[in-house]
Amino acid sequence: MAWFSVKLATTMAPPTNILDHIVHLSPPGKLSEAISRWEHLGFKVTPGGTHAGGLSSNALVALADGVYIELITFKSPPTDPPSSDNWWQWKQPGWIDWACLGLDDYIDTIIAERDRWTNSGVEYQKGREGGRKRAGDGKELRWRVTTPRVKHGRDIAPFFCQDLTSRDLRVPAADLDTHPNTAVGIAHIHIGVPQAQLDQARAQLSVVLDSQPNEVDEWELGVPHGRYNPAPRLKVIGSANETPGIVEVGFYVKKAREGDATDGFGKVVFKELPPGKLSEAVAHWEHLGFKVIPGGTHADGLTSNALVTLADGVYIELIAFEKPPTELPASDHWWAKKHPGWIDWACLGLEDHVDRTIEARDKGVGSEVEYQEGQEGGRKRASDGEELKWRVTFPQLRHGRGTVPFYCQDLTPRELRVPAADVGTHPNTAFGIAHLHLAVPPAQLEQVKAQLSVVLGTQPNDSNEWELGVPHGQYNPAPRLKLVKSDNETPSIARVGFYAKKTGEDDATEGFGKVEFVEL
Repeated sequence: MAWFSVKLATTMAPPTNILDHIVHLSPPGKLSEAISRWEHLGFKVTPGGTHAGGLSSNALVALADGVYIELITFKSPPTDPPSSDNWWQWKQPGWIDWACLGLDDYIDTIIAERDRWTNSGVEYQKGREGGRKRAGDGKELRWRVTTPRVKHGRDIAPFFCQDLTSRDLRVPAADLDTHPNTAVGIAHIHIGVPQAQLDQARAQLSVVLDSQPNEVDEWELGVPHGRYNPAPRLKVIGSANETPGIVEVGFYVKKAREGDATDGFGKVVFKELPPGKLSEAVAHWEHLGFKVIPGGTHADGLTSNALVTLADGVYIELIAFEKPPTELPASDHWWAKKHPGWIDWACLGLEDHVDRTIEARDKGVGSEVEYQEGQEGGRKRASDGEELKWRVTFPQLRHGRGTVPFYCQDLTPRELRVPAADVGTHPNTAFGIAHLHLAVPPAQLEQVKAQLSVVLGTQPNDSNEWELGVPHGQYNPAPRLKLVKSDNETPSIARVGFYAKKTGEDDATEGFGKVEFVEL
Protein backbone atom coordinates (compact mmCIF):
# COMPACT_ATOMS: atom_id res chain seq x y z
CA MET A 1 0.00 0.00 0.00
CA ALA A 2 2.87 2.38 0.75
CA TRP A 3 4.30 1.84 -2.74
CA PHE A 4 0.94 2.60 -4.33
CA SER A 5 0.47 5.84 -2.41
CA VAL A 6 3.91 7.17 -3.38
CA LYS A 7 3.49 6.38 -7.05
CA LEU A 8 0.01 7.85 -7.05
CA ALA A 9 1.25 11.10 -5.54
CA THR A 10 4.01 11.35 -8.15
CA THR A 11 1.63 10.60 -11.00
CA MET A 12 -0.76 13.34 -9.91
CA ALA A 13 2.02 15.93 -9.61
CA PRO A 14 1.96 18.85 -12.05
CA PRO A 15 4.31 18.71 -15.05
CA THR A 16 7.95 19.61 -14.41
CA ASN A 17 9.11 19.86 -18.03
CA ILE A 18 7.62 23.21 -19.11
CA LEU A 19 10.45 25.50 -20.20
CA ASP A 20 10.15 28.93 -18.56
CA HIS A 21 13.32 30.84 -19.43
CA ILE A 22 17.02 30.60 -20.23
CA VAL A 23 19.57 32.79 -18.45
CA HIS A 24 22.36 34.67 -20.23
CA LEU A 25 25.04 36.50 -18.23
CA SER A 26 26.92 39.61 -19.34
CA PRO A 27 30.07 41.04 -17.69
CA PRO A 28 29.48 43.22 -14.59
CA GLY A 29 27.79 46.53 -15.41
CA LYS A 30 27.43 45.72 -19.11
CA LEU A 31 23.68 45.19 -19.49
CA SER A 32 23.30 48.01 -22.01
CA GLU A 33 25.99 46.44 -24.23
CA ALA A 34 24.22 43.07 -23.99
CA ILE A 35 20.95 44.68 -25.07
CA SER A 36 22.68 46.25 -28.07
CA ARG A 37 24.19 42.92 -29.12
CA TRP A 38 20.86 41.09 -28.94
CA GLU A 39 19.12 43.86 -30.86
CA HIS A 40 21.85 43.52 -33.47
CA LEU A 41 20.91 39.83 -33.74
CA GLY A 42 17.36 40.92 -34.62
CA PHE A 43 15.62 40.51 -31.26
CA LYS A 44 13.35 43.02 -29.56
CA VAL A 45 14.57 43.49 -25.99
CA THR A 46 12.29 44.61 -23.14
CA PRO A 47 13.64 46.34 -20.00
CA GLY A 48 13.35 44.16 -16.89
CA GLY A 49 14.38 45.76 -13.62
CA THR A 50 16.63 45.46 -10.58
CA HIS A 51 16.35 42.37 -8.40
CA ALA A 52 15.29 42.70 -4.79
CA GLY A 53 18.83 42.30 -3.44
CA GLY A 54 20.03 45.19 -5.58
CA LEU A 55 23.03 43.23 -6.88
CA SER A 56 21.77 42.40 -10.37
CA SER A 57 19.49 43.75 -13.08
CA ASN A 58 18.04 42.27 -16.23
CA ALA A 59 16.33 42.70 -19.58
CA LEU A 60 14.12 40.19 -21.36
CA VAL A 61 13.69 38.71 -24.82
CA ALA A 62 10.14 37.32 -24.83
CA LEU A 63 9.00 34.77 -27.42
CA ALA A 64 5.60 33.81 -28.79
CA ASP A 65 5.80 30.33 -27.21
CA GLY A 66 5.85 31.94 -23.74
CA VAL A 67 9.54 31.25 -23.06
CA TYR A 68 11.94 34.14 -22.60
CA ILE A 69 15.66 34.85 -22.48
CA GLU A 70 16.81 36.64 -19.35
CA LEU A 71 19.77 38.92 -20.00
CA ILE A 72 21.29 39.44 -16.58
CA THR A 73 24.30 41.31 -15.23
CA PHE A 74 25.71 42.00 -11.79
CA LYS A 75 26.43 45.61 -10.88
CA SER A 76 30.00 44.83 -9.82
CA PRO A 77 32.48 41.92 -9.91
CA PRO A 78 32.17 39.29 -7.17
CA THR A 79 34.04 39.92 -3.94
CA ASP A 80 36.05 37.58 -1.74
CA PRO A 81 34.51 36.79 0.68
CA PRO A 82 31.35 36.96 -1.44
CA SER A 83 28.78 39.65 -0.69
CA SER A 84 26.03 37.34 -1.95
CA ASP A 85 25.33 33.60 -2.11
CA ASN A 86 24.11 33.96 -5.69
CA TRP A 87 26.30 31.47 -7.50
CA TRP A 88 25.73 33.08 -10.92
CA GLN A 89 28.15 35.88 -10.04
CA TRP A 90 31.05 33.41 -10.32
CA LYS A 91 29.98 32.18 -13.76
CA GLN A 92 31.70 33.15 -17.00
CA PRO A 93 29.59 35.35 -19.34
CA GLY A 94 27.31 33.46 -21.70
CA TRP A 95 24.58 30.87 -21.19
CA ILE A 96 24.60 30.04 -17.48
CA ASP A 97 21.30 28.39 -16.47
CA TRP A 98 17.78 27.42 -17.49
CA ALA A 99 14.46 27.29 -15.69
CA CYS A 100 11.27 25.30 -15.89
CA LEU A 101 7.92 26.65 -14.78
CA GLY A 102 7.15 25.86 -11.14
CA LEU A 103 3.56 24.73 -10.70
CA ASP A 104 3.76 23.45 -7.11
CA ASP A 105 4.99 24.79 -3.75
CA TYR A 106 7.05 21.65 -3.11
CA ILE A 107 8.94 20.80 -6.30
CA ASP A 108 11.84 19.57 -4.14
CA THR A 109 9.60 16.95 -2.52
CA ILE A 110 8.08 15.82 -5.84
CA ILE A 111 11.52 15.22 -7.35
CA ALA A 112 12.82 13.53 -4.20
CA GLU A 113 9.88 11.09 -4.30
CA ARG A 114 10.56 10.30 -7.95
CA ASP A 115 14.24 9.70 -7.29
CA ARG A 116 13.51 7.14 -4.57
CA TRP A 117 12.98 4.66 -7.42
CA THR A 118 15.95 5.77 -9.51
CA ASN A 119 18.71 6.96 -7.14
CA SER A 120 20.13 9.37 -9.71
CA GLY A 121 21.51 11.58 -6.94
CA VAL A 122 19.60 14.69 -8.01
CA GLU A 123 18.49 16.84 -5.07
CA TYR A 124 16.69 20.18 -4.82
CA GLN A 125 16.73 22.78 -2.08
CA LYS A 126 13.49 24.08 -0.64
CA GLY A 127 11.98 26.95 -2.57
CA ARG A 128 13.06 30.53 -1.76
CA GLU A 129 11.08 33.66 -2.49
CA GLY A 130 12.51 36.45 -4.62
CA GLY A 131 11.40 39.32 -6.78
CA ARG A 132 12.11 42.65 -8.45
CA LYS A 133 10.41 45.89 -9.40
CA ARG A 134 9.45 46.15 -13.04
CA ALA A 135 11.38 48.84 -14.89
CA GLY A 136 8.45 50.28 -16.81
CA ASP A 137 5.98 50.99 -14.02
CA GLY A 138 7.61 49.94 -10.74
CA LYS A 139 5.18 47.08 -10.17
CA GLU A 140 6.49 44.53 -7.72
CA LEU A 141 6.94 40.98 -9.02
CA ARG A 142 7.28 38.03 -6.68
CA TRP A 143 8.27 34.42 -7.30
CA ARG A 144 9.60 31.29 -5.65
CA VAL A 145 12.70 29.59 -7.05
CA THR A 146 13.64 25.98 -6.34
CA THR A 147 17.22 25.14 -7.30
CA PRO A 148 19.24 21.92 -7.51
CA ARG A 149 21.86 21.48 -4.83
CA VAL A 150 25.52 22.00 -5.71
CA LYS A 151 27.05 18.65 -6.80
CA HIS A 152 23.55 17.19 -7.08
CA GLY A 153 22.55 18.41 -10.54
CA ARG A 154 23.27 22.14 -10.25
CA ASP A 155 25.07 22.59 -13.59
CA ILE A 156 22.75 20.24 -15.50
CA ALA A 157 19.19 20.22 -14.16
CA PRO A 158 16.91 23.27 -14.36
CA PHE A 159 15.83 25.43 -11.48
CA PHE A 160 12.10 26.10 -11.12
CA CYS A 161 10.41 29.49 -11.10
CA GLN A 162 6.93 29.65 -9.54
CA ASP A 163 5.00 32.91 -9.85
CA LEU A 164 3.55 34.40 -6.67
CA THR A 165 2.24 37.34 -8.67
CA SER A 166 0.75 36.97 -12.14
CA ARG A 167 3.16 35.54 -14.71
CA ASP A 168 1.88 38.13 -17.16
CA LEU A 169 3.58 40.78 -15.01
CA ARG A 170 6.91 38.95 -15.13
CA VAL A 171 6.91 37.92 -18.79
CA PRO A 172 6.17 40.50 -21.51
CA ALA A 173 3.68 39.53 -24.21
CA ALA A 174 5.08 38.48 -27.58
CA ASP A 175 3.57 37.27 -30.81
CA LEU A 176 4.75 35.81 -34.10
CA ASP A 177 5.83 39.21 -35.41
CA THR A 178 7.56 40.66 -32.34
CA HIS A 179 11.15 40.17 -33.50
CA PRO A 180 12.67 41.57 -36.71
CA ASN A 181 14.59 38.31 -37.15
CA THR A 182 11.20 36.44 -37.15
CA ALA A 183 12.09 34.34 -34.07
CA VAL A 184 8.98 32.76 -32.53
CA GLY A 185 10.21 30.16 -30.03
CA ILE A 186 12.94 27.94 -28.67
CA ALA A 187 14.08 25.09 -30.93
CA HIS A 188 16.69 23.49 -28.68
CA ILE A 189 19.03 23.73 -25.71
CA HIS A 190 22.30 21.81 -25.88
CA ILE A 191 24.08 21.02 -22.61
CA GLY A 192 27.68 19.92 -22.77
CA VAL A 193 28.50 17.24 -20.18
CA PRO A 194 31.87 15.56 -19.45
CA GLN A 195 31.86 12.01 -20.82
CA ALA A 196 32.29 10.52 -17.35
CA GLN A 197 29.11 12.27 -16.16
CA LEU A 198 26.84 11.53 -19.13
CA ASP A 199 25.02 8.53 -17.63
CA GLN A 200 24.34 10.37 -14.38
CA ALA A 201 23.18 13.47 -16.28
CA ARG A 202 20.71 11.36 -18.29
CA ALA A 203 19.36 9.77 -15.13
CA GLN A 204 18.99 13.07 -13.28
CA LEU A 205 17.29 14.88 -16.15
CA SER A 206 14.93 11.94 -16.66
CA VAL A 207 13.86 12.18 -13.01
CA VAL A 208 13.44 15.95 -13.08
CA LEU A 209 11.59 16.08 -16.42
CA ASP A 210 9.64 12.87 -15.65
CA SER A 211 10.41 11.36 -19.06
CA GLN A 212 13.11 9.35 -20.80
CA PRO A 213 15.29 10.74 -23.61
CA ASN A 214 15.14 9.43 -27.16
CA GLU A 215 17.98 7.50 -28.78
CA VAL A 216 20.00 10.70 -29.38
CA ASP A 217 19.74 11.93 -25.78
CA GLU A 218 16.95 14.45 -26.39
CA TRP A 219 13.99 15.30 -24.20
CA GLU A 220 10.90 17.09 -25.49
CA LEU A 221 10.02 20.13 -23.39
CA GLY A 222 6.68 21.85 -22.93
CA VAL A 223 6.25 25.61 -23.35
CA PRO A 224 3.89 27.98 -21.50
CA HIS A 225 1.88 29.16 -24.50
CA GLY A 226 1.68 25.93 -26.44
CA ARG A 227 3.06 25.14 -29.86
CA TYR A 228 3.51 27.85 -32.39
CA ASN A 229 6.24 25.47 -33.56
CA PRO A 230 7.44 21.94 -32.79
CA ALA A 231 8.28 21.36 -29.15
CA PRO A 232 11.77 22.49 -28.05
CA ARG A 233 14.34 19.77 -27.47
CA LEU A 234 16.83 19.50 -24.63
CA LYS A 235 19.93 17.56 -25.68
CA VAL A 236 23.00 16.44 -23.72
CA ILE A 237 26.26 16.04 -25.63
CA GLY A 238 29.69 14.86 -24.59
CA SER A 239 32.11 17.67 -23.74
CA ALA A 240 35.83 18.02 -23.05
CA ASN A 241 35.16 20.67 -20.40
CA GLU A 242 35.46 19.74 -16.74
CA THR A 243 32.05 21.11 -15.77
CA PRO A 244 28.68 20.82 -17.53
CA GLY A 245 26.99 23.86 -19.04
CA ILE A 246 24.75 25.18 -21.81
CA VAL A 247 26.75 25.37 -25.05
CA GLU A 248 24.05 26.35 -27.55
CA VAL A 249 20.50 27.67 -27.75
CA GLY A 250 18.45 27.39 -30.94
CA PHE A 251 15.55 29.62 -31.98
CA TYR A 252 12.77 28.82 -34.42
CA VAL A 253 12.41 31.57 -37.04
CA LYS A 254 9.87 32.01 -39.80
CA LYS A 255 12.56 33.05 -42.29
CA ALA A 256 15.87 31.24 -42.56
CA ARG A 257 19.07 33.11 -41.77
CA GLU A 258 22.56 32.46 -43.06
CA GLY A 259 24.65 30.40 -40.64
CA ASP A 260 24.83 30.59 -36.86
CA ALA A 261 25.24 33.69 -34.73
CA THR A 262 26.88 34.74 -31.52
CA ASP A 263 26.50 37.68 -29.20
CA GLY A 264 30.14 37.34 -28.19
CA PHE A 265 29.45 35.24 -25.10
CA GLY A 266 27.18 32.41 -26.17
CA LYS A 267 26.23 30.46 -29.27
CA VAL A 268 22.88 31.24 -30.88
CA VAL A 269 21.46 29.12 -33.71
CA PHE A 270 18.50 30.01 -35.94
CA LYS A 271 16.37 27.15 -37.24
CA GLU A 272 13.69 27.70 -39.86
CA LEU A 273 10.24 26.91 -38.54
CA PRO A 274 8.65 23.86 -40.21
CA PRO A 275 5.04 24.35 -41.36
CA GLY A 276 2.42 23.36 -38.83
CA LYS A 277 -0.91 25.15 -39.28
CA LEU A 278 -3.82 23.53 -41.07
CA SER A 279 -3.91 26.32 -43.66
CA GLU A 280 -0.23 25.69 -44.41
CA ALA A 281 -0.90 21.96 -44.72
CA VAL A 282 -3.72 22.62 -47.17
CA ALA A 283 -1.45 24.88 -49.23
CA HIS A 284 1.29 22.24 -49.22
CA TRP A 285 -0.99 19.45 -50.42
CA GLU A 286 -2.48 21.68 -53.08
CA HIS A 287 1.07 22.44 -54.23
CA LEU A 288 1.59 18.66 -54.59
CA GLY A 289 -1.37 18.60 -56.98
CA PHE A 290 -4.13 17.36 -54.70
CA LYS A 291 -7.60 18.86 -54.41
CA VAL A 292 -8.25 19.54 -50.70
CA ILE A 293 -11.78 19.74 -49.27
CA PRO A 294 -12.62 21.62 -46.03
CA GLY A 295 -13.58 19.25 -43.23
CA GLY A 296 -14.69 20.90 -39.99
CA THR A 297 -14.08 21.17 -36.27
CA HIS A 298 -14.45 18.02 -34.19
CA ALA A 299 -17.10 17.79 -31.52
CA ASP A 300 -14.64 18.25 -28.64
CA GLY A 301 -13.47 21.54 -30.18
CA LEU A 302 -9.81 20.50 -29.91
CA THR A 303 -9.01 19.74 -33.55
CA SER A 304 -10.06 20.67 -37.06
CA ASN A 305 -9.37 18.98 -40.37
CA ALA A 306 -9.38 19.03 -44.14
CA LEU A 307 -9.64 16.03 -46.46
CA VAL A 308 -7.96 14.65 -49.56
CA THR A 309 -10.36 12.04 -50.93
CA LEU A 310 -9.40 9.41 -53.48
CA ALA A 311 -11.33 7.43 -56.08
CA ASP A 312 -10.72 4.17 -54.19
CA GLY A 313 -12.72 5.54 -51.24
CA VAL A 314 -9.71 6.10 -48.98
CA TYR A 315 -8.90 9.62 -47.79
CA ILE A 316 -6.07 11.55 -46.19
CA GLU A 317 -7.08 13.52 -43.10
CA LEU A 318 -5.08 16.71 -42.60
CA ILE A 319 -5.57 17.51 -38.92
CA ALA A 320 -4.41 20.29 -36.60
CA PHE A 321 -5.08 21.30 -33.02
CA GLU A 322 -7.21 24.42 -32.71
CA LYS A 323 -5.25 25.44 -29.61
CA PRO A 324 -1.82 24.31 -28.43
CA PRO A 325 -2.03 20.78 -26.96
CA THR A 326 -0.06 21.57 -23.79
CA GLU A 327 -2.91 21.82 -21.29
CA LEU A 328 -5.89 19.63 -20.50
CA PRO A 329 -8.01 18.52 -22.22
CA ALA A 330 -5.90 18.86 -25.39
CA SER A 331 -2.76 17.47 -23.74
CA ASP A 332 -4.66 14.25 -22.99
CA HIS A 333 -5.53 13.77 -26.67
CA TRP A 334 -4.11 10.58 -28.21
CA TRP A 335 -2.28 12.60 -30.91
CA ALA A 336 -1.10 15.52 -28.73
CA LYS A 337 2.49 14.26 -28.36
CA LYS A 338 2.96 13.37 -32.03
CA HIS A 339 5.31 15.32 -34.28
CA PRO A 340 3.99 16.78 -37.56
CA GLY A 341 3.74 14.32 -40.43
CA TRP A 342 2.14 10.89 -40.76
CA ILE A 343 0.80 9.95 -37.34
CA ASP A 344 -1.85 7.22 -37.64
CA TRP A 345 -4.01 5.12 -39.93
CA ALA A 346 -7.53 3.71 -39.75
CA CYS A 347 -9.44 0.76 -41.08
CA LEU A 348 -13.19 0.85 -41.72
CA GLY A 349 -15.19 -0.32 -38.70
CA LEU A 350 -18.11 -2.54 -39.73
CA GLU A 351 -19.36 -3.68 -36.31
CA ASP A 352 -19.98 -2.30 -32.82
CA HIS A 353 -17.37 -4.40 -31.00
CA VAL A 354 -14.17 -4.61 -33.05
CA ASP A 355 -12.26 -4.93 -29.76
CA ARG A 356 -13.99 -8.23 -28.98
CA THR A 357 -13.47 -9.59 -32.50
CA ILE A 358 -9.71 -8.96 -32.30
CA GLU A 359 -9.52 -10.34 -28.76
CA ALA A 360 -11.14 -13.58 -29.96
CA ARG A 361 -8.70 -13.85 -32.89
CA ASP A 362 -5.70 -13.47 -30.61
CA LYS A 363 -6.65 -16.44 -28.44
CA GLY A 364 -4.19 -19.13 -29.28
CA VAL A 365 -1.86 -16.66 -31.01
CA GLY A 366 -0.72 -14.63 -28.02
CA SER A 367 0.42 -11.52 -29.89
CA GLU A 368 -0.80 -9.44 -26.91
CA VAL A 369 -2.61 -6.97 -29.16
CA GLU A 370 -5.57 -5.34 -27.39
CA TYR A 371 -8.13 -2.70 -28.25
CA GLN A 372 -10.17 -0.34 -26.11
CA GLU A 373 -13.94 -0.20 -26.26
CA GLY A 374 -15.30 2.05 -28.99
CA GLN A 375 -15.85 5.76 -28.31
CA GLU A 376 -18.39 7.91 -30.12
CA GLY A 377 -17.22 11.12 -31.75
CA GLY A 378 -18.16 13.51 -34.50
CA ARG A 379 -17.91 16.93 -36.09
CA LYS A 380 -20.00 19.41 -38.04
CA ARG A 381 -19.28 19.51 -41.73
CA ALA A 382 -17.71 22.83 -42.74
CA SER A 383 -19.69 23.20 -45.95
CA ASP A 384 -23.24 22.95 -44.58
CA GLY A 385 -23.12 22.29 -40.81
CA GLU A 386 -24.35 18.71 -41.27
CA GLU A 387 -23.61 16.69 -38.13
CA LEU A 388 -21.46 13.60 -38.64
CA LYS A 389 -21.20 10.84 -36.05
CA TRP A 390 -18.88 7.84 -35.76
CA ARG A 391 -17.45 5.32 -33.34
CA VAL A 392 -13.68 4.94 -33.09
CA THR A 393 -11.97 1.90 -31.57
CA PHE A 394 -8.35 2.48 -30.60
CA PRO A 395 -5.57 0.07 -29.66
CA GLN A 396 -4.52 0.15 -26.02
CA LEU A 397 -2.08 2.94 -25.20
CA ARG A 398 0.93 0.63 -24.82
CA HIS A 399 0.78 -0.07 -28.57
CA GLY A 400 1.33 3.62 -29.32
CA ARG A 401 -0.38 5.43 -32.12
CA GLY A 402 0.26 4.57 -35.75
CA THR A 403 1.47 0.96 -35.46
CA VAL A 404 -1.72 -1.09 -35.53
CA PRO A 405 -4.71 0.76 -36.99
CA PHE A 406 -7.64 2.25 -35.18
CA TYR A 407 -11.15 1.63 -36.52
CA CYS A 408 -13.72 4.19 -37.64
CA GLN A 409 -17.36 3.03 -37.79
CA ASP A 410 -19.92 5.40 -39.30
CA LEU A 411 -23.06 6.11 -37.28
CA THR A 412 -24.27 8.49 -39.99
CA PRO A 413 -23.84 7.62 -43.70
CA ARG A 414 -20.18 7.41 -44.73
CA GLU A 415 -20.79 9.58 -47.80
CA LEU A 416 -21.50 12.49 -45.44
CA ARG A 417 -18.06 12.03 -43.85
CA VAL A 418 -16.10 11.22 -47.02
CA PRO A 419 -16.76 13.39 -50.09
CA ALA A 420 -16.90 11.60 -53.44
CA ALA A 421 -13.86 11.55 -55.71
CA ASP A 422 -13.14 10.03 -59.11
CA VAL A 423 -10.07 9.32 -61.23
CA GLY A 424 -10.03 12.93 -62.49
CA THR A 425 -10.41 14.72 -59.15
CA HIS A 426 -6.74 15.61 -58.57
CA PRO A 427 -4.55 17.66 -60.92
CA ASN A 428 -1.64 15.31 -60.16
CA THR A 429 -3.80 12.37 -61.41
CA ALA A 430 -3.63 10.52 -58.05
CA PHE A 431 -6.58 8.19 -57.57
CA GLY A 432 -5.70 5.64 -54.87
CA ILE A 433 -3.32 4.45 -52.19
CA ALA A 434 -0.41 2.32 -53.44
CA HIS A 435 1.40 1.57 -50.20
CA LEU A 436 1.84 2.40 -46.54
CA HIS A 437 5.27 1.71 -45.01
CA LEU A 438 5.59 1.19 -41.26
CA ALA A 439 9.11 1.64 -39.87
CA VAL A 440 9.68 -0.74 -36.94
CA PRO A 441 12.74 -1.28 -34.71
CA PRO A 442 14.28 -4.72 -35.48
CA ALA A 443 13.70 -5.93 -31.91
CA GLN A 444 9.94 -5.31 -32.29
CA LEU A 445 9.52 -6.59 -35.83
CA GLU A 446 8.26 -10.10 -35.05
CA GLN A 447 5.76 -8.93 -32.44
CA VAL A 448 4.39 -6.16 -34.65
CA LYS A 449 4.10 -8.66 -37.52
CA ALA A 450 2.12 -11.03 -35.28
CA GLN A 451 -0.13 -8.25 -34.02
CA LEU A 452 -0.91 -6.92 -37.49
CA SER A 453 -1.66 -10.44 -38.69
CA VAL A 454 -4.23 -10.81 -35.90
CA VAL A 455 -5.76 -7.37 -36.50
CA LEU A 456 -5.94 -7.69 -40.29
CA GLY A 457 -6.98 -11.36 -40.17
CA THR A 458 -4.33 -12.45 -42.69
CA GLN A 459 -0.63 -13.30 -42.90
CA PRO A 460 1.99 -11.16 -44.71
CA ASN A 461 3.94 -12.35 -47.75
CA ASP A 462 7.68 -13.07 -47.72
CA SER A 463 8.40 -9.32 -47.99
CA ASN A 464 6.38 -8.50 -44.86
CA GLU A 465 3.53 -7.04 -46.91
CA TRP A 466 -0.23 -7.31 -46.39
CA GLU A 467 -2.81 -6.60 -49.06
CA LEU A 468 -5.47 -4.15 -47.86
CA GLY A 469 -9.02 -3.68 -49.06
CA VAL A 470 -10.50 -0.30 -50.04
CA PRO A 471 -14.08 1.01 -49.60
CA HIS A 472 -14.87 1.53 -53.30
CA GLY A 473 -13.23 -1.51 -54.81
CA GLN A 474 -10.11 -1.55 -56.96
CA TYR A 475 -9.45 1.13 -59.53
CA ASN A 476 -5.89 -0.10 -59.20
CA PRO A 477 -3.95 -2.97 -57.59
CA ALA A 478 -4.73 -3.31 -53.90
CA PRO A 479 -2.73 -1.08 -51.56
CA ARG A 480 0.07 -2.78 -49.64
CA LEU A 481 1.01 -2.38 -46.00
CA LYS A 482 4.73 -3.09 -45.60
CA LEU A 483 6.98 -3.37 -42.53
CA VAL A 484 10.47 -1.90 -42.90
CA LYS A 485 13.28 -1.86 -40.35
CA SER A 486 14.02 1.37 -38.51
CA ASP A 487 16.68 2.76 -36.17
CA ASN A 488 14.04 4.68 -34.18
CA GLU A 489 12.91 3.43 -30.76
CA THR A 490 9.21 3.37 -31.62
CA PRO A 491 7.33 2.30 -34.77
CA SER A 492 6.01 5.03 -37.06
CA ILE A 493 4.60 5.58 -40.54
CA ALA A 494 7.59 6.22 -42.78
CA ARG A 495 5.91 6.98 -46.10
CA VAL A 496 2.67 6.79 -48.06
CA GLY A 497 2.49 6.03 -51.78
CA PHE A 498 -0.24 7.12 -54.20
CA TYR A 499 -1.24 5.51 -57.49
CA ALA A 500 -1.34 8.12 -60.25
CA LYS A 501 -1.91 8.06 -63.99
CA LYS A 502 1.21 10.18 -64.45
CA THR A 503 4.34 10.03 -62.33
CA GLY A 504 4.67 12.96 -59.92
CA GLU A 505 7.67 14.18 -57.95
CA ASP A 506 8.08 12.51 -54.56
CA ASP A 507 8.06 14.85 -51.57
CA ALA A 508 9.77 14.70 -48.18
CA THR A 509 9.22 18.22 -46.84
CA GLU A 510 9.92 18.37 -43.10
CA GLY A 511 6.78 18.55 -41.01
CA PHE A 512 4.46 16.86 -43.54
CA GLY A 513 5.60 13.26 -44.02
CA LYS A 514 7.06 11.53 -47.05
CA VAL A 515 4.82 11.19 -50.12
CA GLU A 516 5.60 8.98 -53.14
CA PHE A 517 3.82 8.59 -56.48
CA VAL A 518 3.53 5.24 -58.29
CA GLU A 519 2.59 5.42 -61.97
CA LEU A 520 -0.05 2.92 -62.99
